[in-house]
Amino acid sequence: MGCSEILTTQITLDHFREDEVFFCTAKDGRPCGSCPKCFRRACIRDYLQNKKADFFNYDNPQVHSILNKSPIYFGHIYSTLIADGWTPPSFALDKLTSLPSDSIFALRYNPESLDFMPDEIREYIKSKLDKKFTPMNTTELKMMKSWDQIK
Repeated sequence: MGCSEILTTQITLDHFREDEVFFCTAKDGRPCGSCPKCFRRACIRDYLQNKKADFFNYDNPQVHSILNKSPIYFGHIYSTLIADGWTPPSFALDKLTSLPSDSIFALRYNPESLDFMPDEIREYIKSKLDKKFTPMNTTELKMMKSWDQIK
């Protein structure tokens, strides 16, 4: 629906307990709490819930490997969190603060995604999105389409 991982996490946190939302199932069907995917979700939750998460288990070779690659996988998510005032955990600070610092498009939904939805549900989906989120404006759409963490 044109929503970033930040927005979809925000919706799940509004409707489900944290231990009911599964995105990694590496630990016998439960989140492992130490892989790069769990790290990214912990960063998003830390930002959305405005509390300091315990990132100790993420300071490991697997997470460092992802953060040391360029471009950083899902870099736009970290970039957006930082641009909106979030501070990465100390072990990731130098790796993530080199990302573009003006990216906030992931805090809005992409209205152009509605063009790919069936006509009969398009307005319904748009009304649901508009109740919770703001659509990207022209500048944010351009930023998203030209996203480049190498510049």
